[in-house]
Amino acid sequence: MASHREIFQKMQGLLKGHQQMAVVGKRNNKWEILFKTGDHWDFNEGSLRYKVTEAVHKEKDAVVIMDSTKDDRFVSAKPEFRSALCFPVTLPGKKQITIFVEEPEHPMSFSLAALPAWKELAEQLEDLQPAPPPPKPVAPPAEKPNVKPPVPSGEPEQPKEEVNWVAVGAVGLLLFAAIGYGISSYLRMRSEDQLAACTSNLAVLVAASNMYARDHGGQYPKSLDELVGKYMLDMPTCPCAGSNTYNDLKYSKNPPGMSVSCSGGYHRKLFKGSGDPEHWPFMDSTPPAPKKKSK
Repeated sequence: MASHREIFQKMQGLLKGHQQMAVVGKRNNKWEILFKTGDHWDFNEGSLRYKVTEAVHKEKDAVVIMDSTKDDRFVSAKPEFRSALCFPVTLPGKKQITIFVEEPEHPMSFSLAALPAWKELAEQLEDLQPAPPPPKPVAPPAEKPNVKPPVPSGEPEQPKEEVNWVAVGAVGLLLFAAIGYGISSYLRMRSEDQLAACTSNLAVLVAASNMYARDHGGQYPKSLDELVGKYMLDMPTCPCAGSNTYNDLKYSKNPPGMSVSCSGGYHRKLFKGSGDPEHWPFMDSTPPAPKKKSK
């Protein structure tokens, strides 16, 4: 099993650019940093990180902050970061830790689509306390020689029991069916998780497109590549396809808007509607609010 240091190194590999992360645990009603990258961390009571971590700890659910400078909940708190991903992890023994990942400069840097990769590594930490020494091996007792007692003369040997191959075959078929059902259920759950992550990607793209339209007089981007850099850190990828499948854009004039979809039919098995699921799921934008004029 990988050590904590190796797991932390893999988690650092998920960071991009100037992103940094901290692993915190609660002791004596205070948040204690168990591991961190970077130096500027503040989880003292009253800080924005403290408030977000407390909410995640209480609700036991992940939180994604798209842009703290344009979110009414955070602007007055003088946010220490621009965007963030914060989620809880329950370790064996019901011990709960919290992972806080933040980007200081760029908005739209995180989405729920990135959560499975972080959780898969975080759940391997097991326990951040020193492990107890392994117990000393106990020598197994010496085996006694298996010697059959001699059969007394004149006494017939007991006949061996015959194997009921019909029962063995029936049990084998039931076991095979149970394994097949388990594999089928696992594949469907994985497909549903991939669909949820893909839908989260579409929400990020639509939110970034609305911000672009607000800054450009209601005009939406002709290509999603125009969003990268200012409105998003990078282009998300469909977890099922493993590539960018979000280039199928449609525009409307009245009211102004656009729709983004996942093309390629990668989620076809879960499609429950009518018509062609080649471009599904999809999400529509909302008309941008007029940009406030500076006095």
